[in-house]
Amino acid sequence: MNENIKTMVSELKREFPDNYGNGTKGLYFEISDNHYFEYGVDKEFTEQHFSDIWIRYKGNGFKIIYENDLECEIETEYYPNLENLEAIGRIINIVGKNLSKINFDY
Repeated sequence: MNENIKTMVSELKREFPDNYGNGTKGLYFEISDNHYFEYGVDKEFTEQHFSDIWIRYKGNGFKIIYENDLECEIETEYYPNLENLEAIGRIINIVGKNLSKINFDY
């Protein structure tokens, strides 16, 4: 259960180990499902009901929201710093790659 989310989290930790868990100096994220359960906090979380992932990377915040099997929405808190743009692209790529493997149940 939640294998795709586990794989995504492992890959993000591996690719962005510096200051992991600190969104000001490194990478921090929270993953929620549509029942407001949070991955790593609530045992009831299920990836089939994924709702969104809130990501902060070196002070740049953005959210990827599941809309339907064909679409998602990306909201940004501020304009990303150019120096972080490549890393943010890699983060979005990792998230997208793993979310596309989930069999959503809505």
